[in-house]
Amino acid sequence: MSEFFFGAGNGRVSQREGKRCDRIAQRHGASFVWVTMPEGPRYWFAAPNMGNPFDRDTESAVMAEVGRVQVRS
Repeated sequence: MSEFFFGAGNGRVSQREGKRCDRIAQRHGASFVWVTMPEGPRYWFAAPNMGNPFDRDTESAVMAEVGRVQVRS
């Protein structure tokens, strides 16, 4: 099965913030990924791709609970 990605962004995410986002995402069947790539730090949420309306509902629920991902400069 493919994955549905949402909430992607650029910037450093602390361990504390990353774990908070992942805990919230896990409650909704998703996960939070934060990595440092050659072009800089990136983050995103991933969930199994179930198609609409499931993908949309998962994204809405996770993003509403997370609010804004806190990034460091």
